[in-house]
Amino acid sequence: MSLFVDEGEAYDSVASAMSLRSLSWKVGQVTGPVLVGGAMDIVSTRAGFLLAAGFIGVATVGFVVSARRAQAVRTDVACATSDD
Repeated sequence: MSLFVDEGEAYDSVASAMSLRSLSWKVGQVTGPVLVGGAMDIVSTRAGFLLAAGFIGVATVGFVVSARRAQAVRTDVACATSDD
């Protein structure tokens, strides 16, 4: 929770940072189990586990990419403000 507050304070938008994360988590909390459960019922248990592993892999790559982009933006902003 404190990570979201720190990120929100950096952009003067604590509530929006927390609400967007909450919304994305709610979507994932519903769709993940439904899709994986459907795959387990229709195909096999192994397919369900592989699908879940794929979701985790895609989410990890997405997180790393967005974290690096955010860090680059923060670095650019810090360099721009220190030049003034």
